[in-house]
Amino acid sequence: MYAGEVDHRMSNGDVAEHIRATFAPLIRERTVETKLRTRGEEILHLSDWKPFQAANLPPKKLCVAATKTLFNLTPCDLDLEKQFTQFCDEAEDVIAFAKNAGPQKIQIDYKAVNGRQSFYVPDFLVRDKDDKHYLVETKGQQDTSVPFKASAAVAWCEAASKRGQKWQYLFVPQAVFEDSADESLAELARACIPSLKHLLGKLKTEQLDLPLEATPEEIKEERTDRVLEEAGISDLPEELRIYVMQAVNQLAYDRKKNYPQFGGAFQPLLYPFEALCGEILHRALSNQVPTHRSEAEYYFQPDMSDLSPSQENIYAKNGRYLRKNLVYAQNNNRVGVLLFCLEYAGKTQPELGGIWRDVRGCFATKSMQDAYRVLDSMYRFRNRYVAHGDEQLQDGEKADAAMKEWINGLIQLSKLIAKEPAV
Repeated sequence: MYAGEVDHRMSNGDVAEHIRATFAPLIRERTVETKLRTRGEEILHLSDWKPFQAANLPPKKLCVAATKTLFNLTPCDLDLEKQFTQFCDEAEDVIAFAKNAGPQKIQIDYKAVNGRQSFYVPDFLVRDKDDKHYLVETKGQQDTSVPFKASAAVAWCEAASKRGQKWQYLFVPQAVFEDSADESLAELARACIPSLKHLLGKLKTEQLDLPLEATPEEIKEERTDRVLEEAGISDLPEELRIYVMQAVNQLAYDRKKNYPQFGGAFQPLLYPFEALCGEILHRALSNQVPTHRSEAEYYFQPDMSDLSPSQENIYAKNGRYLRKNLVYAQNNNRVGVLLFCLEYAGKTQPELGGIWRDVRGCFATKSMQDAYRVLDSMYRFRNRYVAHGDEQLQDGEKADAAMKEWINGLIQLSKLIAKEPAV
């Protein structure tokens, strides 16, 4: 092996991979021992779990408020997890639930398809009114590891149920969940039984399904494209698509489940809405800000002695907001500040100096003033139905129309950034 003609090949990738593929299965065959899963002596209570931090980074990661969970928020990595959280909070036979997340989460060991030991983290823990416990996996697109995880979870539930406490593994495919009109956990569990049986049957036959049906992601894409076509939209920017797709599919789900209000479906659109408004402010004004501190002080708080005390307070407050956004990047009230700037630029009085002179010069253009009505409508809708919850949006047709208006509004704001060069 250490001859020159052999040694120089030992570090090559193809040789290393051949050695690994040849010897790894032989080593595992002689070193891996499979044991019957049994219940441990230590009893762990979910109520003893400590609070933990979770990322809230829309659109992929969302922390959803719920009343039936021990924690104030439920961290969700996917739309389906968010929808299942809402389902558990609404279902009458669910007493309590929690996302299986954080440092105390339950991890189930299993032997993967390649024979290696891996660990599986189910999505939810749920308790129903009959004190039955469910270990829940919500699943969109499946891969070859899913049957092995399901088999290990079923064995875990069987072991956990040996002292009188009933546990059941609930495998919830996205297609079954979205097509189901069930309003109770028990009904949903019955509807999902065939899917789990089919999944476990794959291990016996060692045959994977062919992707003959559309995947959940493809279904979401098709639903989004249909809404865009109905709205006459063909120019949705790619950077907005992920937010629009999440909002459109959330609204479709909420309507199908007959939820009492639909304002929550617009939550994914709030991030791009505020980000676009902030970008418009920065492109228009950031280069105008004086670099010297004393000049910047006057720039954001110019002479307003001709104003009434109430007017002076309003302009001073918005001047502070502008400074926080433009100088300190604090993202304070970006939508409201942009609206105020557009409104000021469209009026002839009062005539102020400092930043307000630049506001009038930058935001008085026709394209900017045309955006004012759209922005104002979206802002009022947000405060009324989404952010503040002053009123519930219960009309599905109105929600559908508003969704299309919001998408068009986001596109208009996006075009405004592209049209108006940075000063």
